Formats: sequence, structure tokens, C-alpha cells
Amino acid sequence: MHSSSARKRSGLAVAAVLGLASTSIALAPAFAADDVVDTTAITAEASSPATPVATEAAAATTEAAPAPSGAPTADATTAAPAATTQATASEAPAAVATTLAPTAPATTAAAQPEMKAAADATCTPSPVTDPMTVTVDKSTDVQAWERVSFKFSGAISDGHCAGDQFSFAVPEGLSVPNGSTFSLNTPGGIQAATMTVTDGRIVVTLTDFVETHTDVTLSGWLKATVQGTAQPGTTQEFVWDVNGKTSRTPIQMVECPDCDQMPTHLGKWGWYDVDGQLMITLQLPAATTDNQLYTWSDQLTSAGQAFACPVSPFVQTWTETDAWGDPENLAYGTKATVTDCDADTLSGTITLPKGTSARILFPVKVTDSSMTEWTDKGTVTTLEKTQGSEATVNMWEGGGDADGRTPVKPTPEPTPEPTPEPTPEPTPEPTPEPTPEPTPEPTPEPTPEPTPEPTPEPTPELTPEPTPEPTPEPTPVETPVPDLPLPQTPETPEAPAQEMPRPNHLPSTGDTGASGVSAAGMTLMALSFVGASVAARRMRF
Repeated sequence: MHSSSARKRSGLAVAAVLGLASTSIALAPAFAADDVVDTTAITAEASSPATPVATEAAAATTEAAPAPSGAPTADATTAAPAATTQATASEAPAAVATTLAPTAPATTAAAQPEMKAAADATCTPSPVTDPMTVTVDKSTDVQAWERVSFKFSGAISDGHCAGDQFSFAVPEGLSVPNGSTFSLNTPGGIQAATMTVTDGRIVVTLTDFVETHTDVTLSGWLKATVQGTAQPGTTQEFVWDVNGKTSRTPIQMVECPDCDQMPTHLGKWGWYDVDGQLMITLQLPAATTDNQLYTWSDQLTSAGQAFACPVSPFVQTWTETDAWGDPENLAYGTKATVTDCDADTLSGTITLPKGTSARILFPVKVTDSSMTEWTDKGTVTTLEKTQGSEATVNMWEGGGDADGRTPVKPTPEPTPEPTPEPTPEPTPEPTPEPTPEPTPEPTPEPTPEPTPEPTPEPTPELTPEPTPEPTPEPTPVETPVPDLPLPQTPETPEAPAQEMPRPNHLPSTGDTGASGVSAAGMTLMALSFVGASVAARRMRF
């Protein structure tokens, strides 16, 4: 009977190892004396919260449980060290496979001068009132003190400024890492907002990314521990109200028979505190005799951590448990004695009365803030029986993403310079083409009738006459002119030859000598010759 219940209780206890918030320390479930628990399940639970981690192994005899109520906690206002948490896909919500660490470095929009220059220098702050929806990644078979991921998401209206905020309360029954801060980054690594857990509220603060982008969307997720406020096998509903949007996330709790027994094996777990230290818990099996002596020790098995000696452990005791095995009647005042302390090992003793169980809590200093998980190994020896347990402490996990659109500023159309109207060149008056004078048709010349060439009369040779002796001039005989027809071409008729008057005396030459008479005679002969030629010519016509 104990074998069956041991598996379920050990699964519960292992879940509790990773499920304790620094501001809410709960109590451990009870276990039967013959329960056997594989403490390596603690690490398995961290990598897959959706899978029950209770297992059995003969080599281990330990159990894990939630941190106790009333344990010392860190100052919630102290900032967590810078670190990077890389969660596996099974740890993050379905929509987020890679997570961001508390105070993880990120690039803000201010680091990009060309984007910041576009921001409105007179941005007016205003509260963010955009509604957000909350979902959960696991809703069935959840154990008390198991971690589940809650996620919010929504759109941010345009016009917000860097520093604008919204916040919402974490419902009762969930533990969150008070004081932790996570970045909500774009795929390009620009920080659009931060998410900080403060006094049970989640506060989201916008960066100047919203001043240089429009259509901004945000989502953030956080691992929260489900406390043991609901009974095993029941459903508890968590109600979220984010900017007027109500979301309900019911969770079905797993059955846990025989969980109300006192622990019988060594349990071990721890958590990362926001002040940069780890809190480690050793839960001792209940005493079966009066004044039972326990010798315990814890050894750090990974780098990045050390005991800050001297160390004064804090002790809780109880004798009754609830349905989940958590203490119901815690008592304080029992002392644990430290017998050895160095950087890697802390050892001591404690004595318990019969029927009493105890938790021994002590701090471990984180020496490497870049680490995201730490391991250690605990042992306890009582009644000549030694039990061992190992645990892995993981940093609180959370993160988110963001997106937005860079508005394209329209390039103003340049005012076109008016094109000067060119001074019109005066249009030259076209030179009128002279109207061509019609070429006059030539009047045809009448073809002239050929004028018959006159047959030339042979020029009679003049026989020189001897100088005549002056004789009386003979009377010229008139040669009759035949009546010849005139040519057709009219010609100006020649004046009829005038009959030369006959002198009735010899011309007077003024010379009375013989030479004068001779000359006059020659002249008369010449005239007679000319007159004969004219007469002959007229006869030819």
C-alpha cells in the first residue's frame, strides 16, 4: 500500500522543490516510512512541469517538499542579479520556446538614434488601459507546489510614451518571484517593455519603443507555483483582471492518497531568492524514538555558489500534516548545531523528540550571477541509517516578447517651381509668296511669206569713155515701164520718178575754160548712168 502512495507523494514533493516563492514558504507533505524516492526527479520536474516526476529507485531514500512557512526570506525590494535564463520548450508556454532572464540585457529603442529621432519630443504620458487576455499552459493533473506558466497578451494603443504602465494582481493561491524583473523583447532584441513582480502584482512598464512604433503588441509569461490551497482531486479557478478584461484559468488538482502521513525519508529542495542568494532546505524524516539524534550535511556540487561561513541555520518542527503532507502545527525554537563549514560543505547535528519532523534551512551565496541553475547534495544519518538526496535549484523563469511596426513617414511632395512662361518669340509675318504672273501665251508670229530673192543683174562693166568733147546733151529717151503686178506684201509705193527738167542751157560750172567743161560733162554722164540703172531695176519689178 505504501509503495503506491509513495510514488504519488514523492511526485508531489519533487514538484514542491521548484515551486516555492521567496515570499511564501509552505510546508511539506508527510510520507510513509517505507517510501522510496528518486531525488533526481527534482531536475526532471524542472525540465517538464507537465509530466509527473514521482519515480522509485532503490539507491535513493529522499523526498522533496515545498519550502516551509515562516522561513527567512530576502528583501523583496532588492533587485535580482543580472542573469540569463534559457528555458526549454517544455518549460515555456506553447507560444514561447526561449525565455528571458530577470534583468536580462536588451537593446532599447533609445540605442538606435535613427529611431529615437523619430520619437515625439513632446510625448504626453498616459496610463495603459488596453485589455489583456491571460492563459495557462497546464490545466489538469497539477500537484500542489508545482510550477505552471501563465501568459498575458494584447495590443497597445498608439501614442504612449516611455514609462507608461499597467499592472494586475496575481490571484490568491499562486506564488510568484517577488522583486524579479523580466524583459519583453522584439525578435530583433529591442526591449519594448519590462515586467516586474512587486508585492503580488505584475507591473508592465513600456520603453521608448512605443514612441517610435505603431501597432505594438506585448505578451509576457511567468512561472508561478500552485499552492496547496485546493484539496487533491478538486478544481481551483484563478481569476485574472487585466485592464477590465477578465480571464478565468481553472486548474484540476491531482489525486494524492495517503499524502497526510509524516515524512519518512530525507527531502531536499531550494529556490533562488531575489537578493542574489539561494535558500536550501533539508527535510528530516520524523523521529521514531525520543531524543533521536540526526547528523546532517550539505555539499555544493556546482560552480557559482558558496557557503558564507559562519552560517546559522533556521529550524522548523511539526507533528501534523494536511491532505498534501504540508505541516499544520509549525513550531520554532529548536536549534541545529553547525559542526563544520567551508565554502563547499556545511555539516551539523540536531535532536528531535519522537513523532516530530524538522526542516533545516540555510543560505548559500551566489558567486556567479551568470549561472541559471545550481546543484547540491544532502545526507542525513540517524539510527545508523544514512539517506541522501540531490537537488537542482533553478532561477525563477519568465519573459515575453513584443512586436511593432515602424511607420513610414510619407515624403512630402516638393512644391514644383513654377516653370517660367517663355517670352513668346514674335511670329514673323510670312512673306507673301508673289502670285506668279501667268506666263502669256506667245502670240504666234505669222509665218512670213518668203520674199523671192531678185536675180541679181550683172553689173555692166563701165567702159571708160574718152573724155568727150563737149557736145550738146542729148535729150534722154524715156524707157517705157511695163505694167508688172505688184507683190502681195504691200509696200510703200515709190514716188513716181520725176522727169528731170531739161535745162535749156548748159550748166554753169563757173568755169569757162576747157577743163571746166570737161568736168561738167563727166558729171552728166555719171548721172545718166545712174538713171539708166534705176530704170532697168524698175523694169525688173
